[in-house]
Amino acid sequence: MSKLKAGFIAAVITILTGGFLYSLHANNVWSYYTAIQFFGWYGVFRAGLSTYEWIIKPEDPKAPKTYMDWATEYENKH
Repeated sequence: MSKLKAGFIAAVITILTGGFLYSLHANNVWSYYTAIQFFGWYGVFRAGLSTYEWIIKPEDPKAPKTYMDWATEYENKH
């Protein structure tokens, strides 16, 4: 799937979910608070999972190891 199609689908789902939550909020339905708590806990869970995935990501072998390596490489290019 192309990035444009994926972005379009994600935008449609986000807009529909936002509209659903707004309708629950506008009608003061108790399930609005349940849905918001669910999304809040899901966000906390995803943040933890994303942090874990970022920490275990393998190191890029091409990346400079120290600032001095980076500065030397930068100076050589310019």
